[in-house]
Amino acid sequence: MQMGLVAEITEGPALDLALEWAEEFRFSPRGAVAQTKRAVNRVSLPQLPLSLAEEAREQTLLTQSAEHKEGVAAFLERRGPKF
Repeated sequence: MQMGLVAEITEGPALDLALEWAEEFRFSPRGAVAQTKRAVNRVSLPQLPLSLAEEAREQTLLTQSAEHKEGVAAFLERRGPKF
C-alpha cells in the first residue's frame, strides 16, 4: 500500500468492499465520473503499448532468475518455494 500498488487493504472478502465502492459510485454524478474516466484514459492509454513492451522485456529477464527457477520447481514438486 505504501508503494501505491493498492488503494486499500481489507481483512474481509474483497468482493464485499468492491460492492460497497460500487454502491457509492452509483450515487455519484455520472458526468463527473465519466469525465474522470476519460481523463485517466487520455493519460494512460497512449502509454499502454510502451508499458506492455517494457513488461514483456522485464518478464523475459525474470524467467532467467534463480527465484523464477525455484518458483517453478516448487510448483512442480508441490511444495512451498524457498526464496
